[in-house]
Amino acid sequence: MEKALVIQPDGTLEVRPFESGNLASLKALIDGGYLEYIPNGDDVAIVNEDGLRLRLPLNPKATAILDQLGYEWNGVLLGPVALASTQIQEITYPDGYKETDRVTISVADEVIDQFMPTNAM
Repeated sequence: MEKALVIQPDGTLEVRPFESGNLASLKALIDGGYLEYIPNGDDVAIVNEDGLRLRLPLNPKATAILDQLGYEWNGVLLGPVALASTQIQEITYPDGYKETDRVTISVADEVIDQFMPTNAM
């Protein structure tokens, strides 16, 4: 299992497990909805793409953390925000076709320690 740092709109932080490559598992990190990825090098913030339409609450804590980590994006952060990392993975299909894709993996422990120094996972 991988892990993500989830920042709730009320400012609470939690480490949540997810299964890499499993869409339902990734959606559960942000309490459902369509996924939108905000990349920052190999790191990624995952948000609900329909946050504005669904009138999800503002997430000022996530905004501050993403600013501190050097993320760049347009708009506002609404609803839960999950921080994770990505890596390139080669996929081989049964017919022998190969391609590479970026898959979501655990957030760096340093990020968790930076924002949750008393992390008791």
